[in-house]
Amino acid sequence: MQIERLYPQNYKEVASIEEKVFNPEVAEDKEEIMPVLNYPGTRGFIMRDGVKPIGYAVGGPLGLFEGLEDDYPEDFEYGIKRESPKESAKTLYFHAVVVDPEYRGGGFGGQLIKKVIDDAKSQGYDKIALSVYSKENVSLFKKYGAKIVHQQKGFYEDGQDLAYCILKL
Repeated sequence: MQIERLYPQNYKEVASIEEKVFNPEVAEDKEEIMPVLNYPGTRGFIMRDGVKPIGYAVGGPLGLFEGLEDDYPEDFEYGIKRESPKESAKTLYFHAVVVDPEYRGGGFGGQLIKKVIDDAKSQGYDKIALSVYSKENVSLFKKYGAKIVHQQKGFYEDGQDLAYCILKL
């Protein structure tokens, strides 16, 4: 398996992974993927088995996610207490880590998470903020030091909770 930088021209590969993982109503399409991949400061990685894309991870500055605050509790911004612009500039928002279901359980999600953490450190970030779906995903991020700072019980239609986490680097 190899991990490479993720660029906007990889959007079709990201979409192909999304289609395998999520139902059509949830899978991100070109109109949703491209703004994330094109936003200044976005850092992403794609994992391949040979030439086959099997997973990706992407994060970016908190500014990438402006406008989403209506989805979150009033005193939280993307899982963290509202911060000054100077502090926000030191926080990477971990947008997604997605692995093809055929490859789950092989440690590939963890490899992608580690790559994003190492890259965030090299870019001068001092923490990562993320919102996490499902207990399994929370457990995975906890292995890397993430702490839950807030939870919304039953946030998703299937009854799963949404956990806001911080990972200090």
